Amino acid sequence: MSPLQHACYKGNKEIVQMLLDQGAGVNACQHEHTYTALHFAALSGNAELCHLLMSYGARLTATNSVGRTPAQMAAFVGNHNCVATINNFIPKADIDYYVKPQGLQTESMLPPHLADSFHKFIIQINVHPVRVAMNLQRYPGLLENATKVQKVLESMHHKEMTKGAETNEVMAFKYHYLNCVVAEVIKFQKRQEAMKAEKIDKTNEEGEEKNQTLLKV
Repeated sequence: MSPLQHACYKGNKEIVQMLLDQGAGVNACQHEHTYTALHFAALSGNAELCHLLMSYGARLTATNSVGRTPAQMAAFVGNHNCVATINNFIPKADIDYYVKPQGLQTESMLPPHLADSFHKFIIQINVHPVRVAMNLQRYPGLLENATKVQKVLESMHHKEMTKGAETNEVMAFKYHYLNCVVAEVIKFQKRQEAMKAEKIDKTNEEGEEKNQTLLKV
């Protein structure tokens, strides 16, 4: 076992971070049963450690000597939080595609400064509608650009569903679901704006009526 694999086995995130900063290979594997660092992290039950390794490029589909992936090994020992973290992870490179103009586009679908916020938004495990709406508000810039966020989610859903045999239907459904929740948030925003505008107009009309009354007096 390499130092990185041993630190992952112990679930020590601080040591793992230090080793990665020093250039440790996240996918390097010399274990006799081909357990990768992510395998050991999944077995340790530390979901944050799993996320850290994946953010450094750990392969989610790497298999050990019995043909099991890290997510499968985590499920085998009951570490379901690690399973959810691994299965919901999306490489940052998938988001970077949308922050650059593609083909005949004159501008990117997603402003570059929203890349990090959007990435954090879509890898969240808790997809309760209230939590999704709160996350949309919590991550900087997303609520103000909700329409663009919705279009990117719609594009990601379509892209995932057209991968053929490699289609991940669960992730495609997640993109579609998030798209629907964001769409409802946009509708609510529009209703609020309409009510606010109506209230302002009503206030202005009442003010004009009072002024006219005073002038008559």
